[in-house]
Amino acid sequence: MSHDLHEQRIFSAYSLHIEELRTQKSIVTRIKSLNILLNGALNITYNYSIRRINFKNYRARNISISDSINLFTSELLEEFPFNGTEEQYQKNPNLARNDSFESYLFSIAKADFIVRTLLFQAGIINTYSINEKILTWNTLYKIVDTVTMGCKEINISINDLIYKKDLKNFTQSCNNPFILGINARHGKGDKNQIISTPLTDINRAIELILCLAKQFLNQYLEIKNYLMFESNGIQKCYIQKSKEESSKEEWEKLRFEISETLK
Repeated sequence: MSHDLHEQRIFSAYSLHIEELRTQKSIVTRIKSLNILLNGALNITYNYSIRRINFKNYRARNISISDSINLFTSELLEEFPFNGTEEQYQKNPNLARNDSFESYLFSIAKADFIVRTLLFQAGIINTYSINEKILTWNTLYKIVDTVTMGCKEINISINDLIYKKDLKNFTQSCNNPFILGINARHGKGDKNQIISTPLTDINRAIELILCLAKQFLNQYLEIKNYLMFESNGIQKCYIQKSKEESSKEEWEKLRFEISETLK
């Protein structure tokens, strides 16, 4: 793949996983699926801070198929978009030790259902339209579910990865239509159970849950012996302050310092 991360541009890409395919439908379906996994790996690694990569067209070598790709109108998704089987990759994951974290995630997705599921979920996160925002709120909750399942598999608690009050803030906000409106997971709720500081900013929610996914994967890859690396320990995820909250705190701090100086 020729990808300039600094310029956030992709010039061309090659994948052996489309070599054996011979029909336009199967090629587009696989490219779309790989595209989502790739964006999921990048979103988790960089916490949704870089542009999405979207493949616009393709050319299949040795066969006369060449066309543009509209990934958003393609109806199908391939949940295992690789040559071979999961069992084959489990026997030989073929991980290069100098790969980037996102490359590790993409490679391990071939051999591990939980990693692959998280990449698919993180890969469809988007906030450009109201439909995408509604889908994203629901997907963020699914990521929490997948992490919870993975934590049980490696015998750790999700509360080791994220502050309990912040996770509760997210889940209660996400479930309640009196807080999130049509973005909520449920169509019913109790307006008398609205929490004092609901999480309604989708960007802060994305940051929180992608942080959770990355902290989980750091532990998961190590405990599963997929990857051995220097660990800085678990850094618990928490809801970041909004710009307004940060500005208010800075102003209050400045007022206090001025008051102390003028005493």
